[in-house]
Amino acid sequence: MDRLARGRGVRGLREQPAAKVVVLTMHDNIHYVQKALDAGALAFVVKSDGLEDLIKAVHAVKEGRTWVTPRLAEKLGQREFELLRFMGRGMSLQECASVMKISESTASTDRARLMTKLELGSTAQIIRYALENGVTA
Repeated sequence: MDRLARGRGVRGLREQPAAKVVVLTMHDNIHYVQKALDAGALAFVVKSDGLEDLIKAVHAVKEGRTWVTPRLAEKLGQREFELLRFMGRGMSLQECASVMKISESTASTDRARLMTKLELGSTAQIIRYALENGVTA
């Protein structure tokens, strides 16, 4: 997964549109999901979730859909993950809201949800989490 996290594990995937990649990994961290999908994978399955999830992922990809292990997909919403990425880059909440085209109030709500889901107590901890887990790209 480290090669995938650095974008080398699926190098050239975008240049091979016929390739349909399902990532099967032991890592159950949400930032690996985003890195895998950004690299071109269509599905992300954690080994400990079992064969049934792998089968579901393969069927989803065969049908042209994206599939992510449910317990990770539910952990952070897309906007929450985007907010985490932007905050990890050092952007203020107001800057995040502007880039994401949402109100500052909505961004603040998303930040609160993010803190609850990741069990973080401050904006500084959000930034540290993003940096330590490579969620800034």
